[in-house]
Amino acid sequence: MMKVRRQKEHVSMEGEANMASVIEMYAKNQAEKVAAKVAEETAYQRNIEVAKEMLADNMSIEVVTRISKLSEEEVRALAAKQSA
Repeated sequence: MMKVRRQKEHVSMEGEANMASVIEMYAKNQAEKVAAKVAEETAYQRNIEVAKEMLADNMSIEVVTRISKLSEEEVRALAAKQSA
């Protein structure tokens, strides 16, 4: 009887350890996804700021699009806002 109880306790402890490992892996994966999304948004916002500065210096839409990595539509919208 004691041997069976010890085996059950051992299995239960292993299960808890495995579950904890799975939870830690999931949390790490989610944190990496969030970090990547934040980095992407930060880069996009920086590209907008660069485009605004370039437009303020009267650079062409084509050059601003190429350098800022924004779409032509986005650059034209920024240009329209700046001239308004």
